[in-house]
Amino acid sequence: MKSCTTVRLGCVDLPAFPLQLLLRRHPEWRAYPAAVVDQDKPQGLLLWVNEKARRQGVLPGLRYAAAFSLAATLRAGQVLPAEIDKAGGELVKTLMRFTPEVEPANEEPGVFWLNGAGLQRLYGSPQQWAHAIYQNLRRRGFAVNLAVGFTRFGTYAIAKAKRGATIFHDPAAERTAARKTPLQRLNIEPEFRDALLKLGIKTVGDLLLLPSGGVRERFGKEAHRVYRMAADDLWMPLEPKSPEEALAQKYILDDPEDDATRLLFVMKQSLHPLLAVLAKRHQALVTLWISFVIDHGGRIRESLRPAAPTLDAVQIAVETRRRHGLVLLRIEAQAPRERGGALLGGDVICLPVWALDLVGIGIGAASAFAAPGAASSFRLADAVAAPGFTAARRLGWNRRHDALLQEHNDRRPGRLRCRSRGKR
Repeated sequence: MKSCTTVRLGCVDLPAFPLQLLLRRHPEWRAYPAAVVDQDKPQGLLLWVNEKARRQGVLPGLRYAAAFSLAATLRAGQVLPAEIDKAGGELVKTLMRFTPEVEPANEEPGVFWLNGAGLQRLYGSPQQWAHAIYQNLRRRGFAVNLAVGFTRFGTYAIAKAKRGATIFHDPAAERTAARKTPLQRLNIEPEFRDALLKLGIKTVGDLLLLPSGGVRERFGKEAHRVYRMAADDLWMPLEPKSPEEALAQKYILDDPEDDATRLLFVMKQSLHPLLAVLAKRHQALVTLWISFVIDHGGRIRESLRPAAPTLDAVQIAVETRRRHGLVLLRIEAQAPRERGGALLGGDVICLPVWALDLVGIGIGAASAFAAPGAASSFRLADAVAAPGFTAARRLGWNRRHDALLQEHNDRRPGRLRCRSRGKR
């Protein structure tokens, strides 16, 4: 089945992607021939090599000892699959900023196909789309090649053979350029590649001169699959990776709430489903963001960061109550008002209404609710945090706060009233 030539398809190739990760770990190796091996032993197989190694005849599939005899300054090391998968997953998220459909190559790390259909209103032309992707990856420190065309194999072959960004406006031009691609640039089995080189077959175009049946009979199914893809006889739809949905829970109360225990119970109900999803993904909580809508308008957003990733809901709930549920006042950083009554130029406002029963023993960072110069109104002392969490700080109280609270309550009658530490 012929591939559709009306759909724009892009192929991003980060040449020798695991090798790029290795060179990030050992930047001093960039000046030498370098390779990634499956094991750091003389009989280890070379999996990826850089251009300096290729120029000296070192190709993937050689033994480490044999490659070292060709390039005496060869540097080699291992890159674990977990490291490759993690970096590849981060790149998929990056590329999803430019198109919702991104397919990473399962058999070749660092190769991604992107669907460019329907992006005309975001990017005026394929050149602008390709340039945006290319520049983003370059800023991240990766060597990258990019081809925008019409077929899976055509864009792949061009991305492997040409440096920088290449854009095709004509399917015939893409097909002609793809047939000039050297076979040694493609990720094909070393035995198949070496056998073709012995027959004088060096490019994709030379391969397509062979009879299809003969390739299957002599070299096997995998070689025949490559042949059919190069001949545009094997059409495969894009299989994009589904983006992970952001984890979030929202709970709307029927009435404003000022009881910390009830609100903490609601938060725990929302927390358990989030932790269950993280557990299924084999992940753990790193940062918990909590957002409150205040009764008289406004919104407060707080974060909780455990000292180590965790899935312990009880531990998170205890520290949430300690660290955020006990803070009463926030001093907004703004200019003093003419009518006075403000603390160091900031309005005294109540935090989430559920914190009102726990005034005076608040835990939190002073910088979260103090305007410049307001630190003179607070007394900071160490406090004991729950096990596994970073140390918190305790907010002290003085008589001036009592007077300001009374003035604040007199100006703002109603349910949202603040009580000082001594009036329990």
